[in-house]
Amino acid sequence: MAILQLADRPKNELRERLWDRFQGHGFKRGGAPFRALSWRRLEGMELRSDLECHLLPTVAAGIDIAPLDRPGPFGGFLKGMWERELEAEHNPLCWLNGALHQSGLFLYVPPARQVEAPLHLVYRVRPGAVSSPRAHLVAGRGSRCQLVWHAEEACQGSYWINGVLDITVEEDAQVDLVVLADESADGWNTLAVRGAVKRGGLLRVWKAARGGTCGFDLSALLLGEGAQVVLKGLGWLTDGMQLHCRTTVEHRAPQCRSNQHFKAAIHAGRSHFEGCIRVESIAQETDAYQMSNALLLGEAASASHRPNLLIGADQVKATHGSTVGTLDEETLFYLRSRGLAQDAARRLAVRGFCHEIIDEVPWGKERMSSWLE
Repeated sequence: MAILQLADRPKNELRERLWDRFQGHGFKRGGAPFRALSWRRLEGMELRSDLECHLLPTVAAGIDIAPLDRPGPFGGFLKGMWERELEAEHNPLCWLNGALHQSGLFLYVPPARQVEAPLHLVYRVRPGAVSSPRAHLVAGRGSRCQLVWHAEEACQGSYWINGVLDITVEEDAQVDLVVLADESADGWNTLAVRGAVKRGGLLRVWKAARGGTCGFDLSALLLGEGAQVVLKGLGWLTDGMQLHCRTTVEHRAPQCRSNQHFKAAIHAGRSHFEGCIRVESIAQETDAYQMSNALLLGEAASASHRPNLLIGADQVKATHGSTVGTLDEETLFYLRSRGLAQDAARRLAVRGFCHEIIDEVPWGKERMSSWLE
């Protein structure tokens, strides 16, 4: 496994362009809380090569998997994709990932292939290291698959995981993605997901985070008639931890649907959600929904939410909302009137708040539920 210093980062023409672009902006445009990152912090860390795909042999037999540094017949496709990303991407942390990543994976699910078992994209976390895992998935026409993005095992100490996951959903295909981030108090985890959904396709994403400082940046393009995207998120924050989520969903074709629901239960820490729905003039009969809820459970809890709608079409159903508050006293009174003690009533109310998201997750329910204990 490669361990390199920053000065020994991998280099080629595209990486150098990404590196130069990042240097021109630094961490300032990465959004809060990433302005707190510094060159000194990055210089003091090692670079690691650490992304693997764990799946059953029966699953692997029907999927094409190639390392990004040896893509074989997919080389031309990936090079064109990266060139387009370089021009369209605005997140400096994505540029940094492209410049620094040591290895990554390309996965292709052939047309009509139904993959029942989840594909686990697993990265390793080491103290004092910055890791840049990167993966590209293309789900062929009419196919179906499930991805789980998570660490191999928990790690203590200071580290930074800065990942990028690019997903293309072809016509009538479906991709389910579960992202689990369970970090140490001093750990940083940032992930950018880029999705492109074509006619009749469906992309569903569940994001769950606990610990450290976590950032999640989702951008989804609905490119064909009837394309859909669903985003569900849950944050569980204690001990001054932070969670920052930014979503952008662009409706670029008629009759597309998007549904976003983000929740955060905050004992002591900060949650920030910024969501944007863009509807182009051609995207008539759009159905878009966005909701964010923060539950403040202590004096040191805070939340800020910024939902946005940019509508350019006439025939649109688009709604958004945001709530920040404490536990409902009427609910607590009702639970206590049924014989529950005050602490038990609070725990039950918090579990109900969180399980609206947890109950829909296709993988990891038990792990997420254990966070609430």
